[in-house]
Order: sequence, then structure tokens, then C-alpha cells
Amino acid sequence: MNNLLSNVVLKQKAEIRYISEAAYVQRELSSKLESALGADAIKVIIGPRRAGKSSLALQTLRGKNFAYLNLEDEDLPLEFLAEEVLACFDQQYPKYEYILFDEIQVLPR
Repeated sequence: MNNLLSNVVLKQKAEIRYISEAAYVQRELSSKLESALGADAIKVIIGPRRAGKSSLALQTLRGKNFAYLNLEDEDLPLEFLAEEVLACFDQQYPKYEYILFDEIQVLPR
């Protein structure tokens, strides 16, 4: 397993736990997104920078078992395999039901 990647996932897990416990103003769109979680399709939240997309996703996933990776993290290795990410998720987020990739647009291809 990629130790650097594993360390980033562990660090972000602690950060996201702290962030997701913060008080947020309930957004109407969150309940609509929550009802869409049952569908197998990938959900993408788009919008301008700093508009609250990540906060909306976290609000929607609050209380659910989800894995998280912010791909804009400067500590993230430049290259890694999807299998390595999933192995880290399996280790850090047992029995996760959802995956939240934050800032996924930074990935090449």
C-alpha cells in the first residue's frame, strides 16, 4: 500500500470529521441530493469556486458512512492508482457506502 497516500487519507479523515461536525445552515438542495443517493449513478455537484459545493456534499452525507478524498491536497502523491485509493478507504473507512471526491477536476484524464 502507498504509505504517503494512506497518510493523506488518514489526515483528511480527521479534518473532515472536524469540518462535518460544524453547524451549517440547512440547504434545501441537500434534501434533493439525499433522495438521489439511492440511484447508482455518479453525482456531480458543479458551480463557481467558493460557492459551497463541498459544504453541500458534506451536509448531504452527514450521518452516513462515506469515504473522503480531497484531490487538491498538496501532500497527495502526484501519481497513484485507483486500487490504492480504494485500499486506503477500506482501511480507514470500513464499510463505507459512498465516496466523496473533492476537487476531482484536478485529476488528469
